[in-house]
Amino acid sequence: MKRSIIITCSILLGILLSQTQQAKAQGSVKLVSDTESYVTYDSTFGDWEVGQRIDADSYVGFLYYKGESITGFPSYPSEAYRYAIPFGTSRTGLDSGRLAGTSVDLDTVPKGTEIELTLEVWQTLLPVQEGEYYELWWPVGTSAPFTYTTGSPGGGDAAMLHFEPFTITNIPEPGTLALAGIGLAALACASYRRKAHS
Repeated sequence: MKRSIIITCSILLGILLSQTQQAKAQGSVKLVSDTESYVTYDSTFGDWEVGQRIDADSYVGFLYYKGESITGFPSYPSEAYRYAIPFGTSRTGLDSGRLAGTSVDLDTVPKGTEIELTLEVWQTLLPVQEGEYYELWWPVGTSAPFTYTTGSPGGGDAAMLHFEPFTITNIPEPGTLALAGIGLAALACASYRRKAHS
């Protein structure tokens, strides 16, 4: 009886220590950018202007640490992935062009560790919200590497992301590209027929 109690206590103590060590090893990243960190367009397309900030209607972010995404795994051609970071919904307000996610925990990185991150922006086919699946289309821009100090699990005391503002290249929607392709094909056929008759 005494022996079984000692074994049980030892097991419980081991579990407690393991959980404590895991908690110590876990830091977090807050997926919100500050007012000085935003993304803009570098070209005019549709009703967008050069220098205008992007919003959640067509774009989503992926955050990379040591070359691997910590917020989902984008891939081309279009694939659906969860947990990418949405941008603010406003085109002109304080959240325009800024990341507007929650946080992500890093199991192998302790709280208070300075790490280097990179933000990659992907164009999507539908407006996005955090926690949903996104139909990704194409990567359109990447930030310069920036440093970040991890916070407690859950992102409670983690500072917002601070990266240098950067621009993306706007890409037409697939339907627009398809129409352009048809137009080019028609021009090529017309040119070929003219050469054949001459």
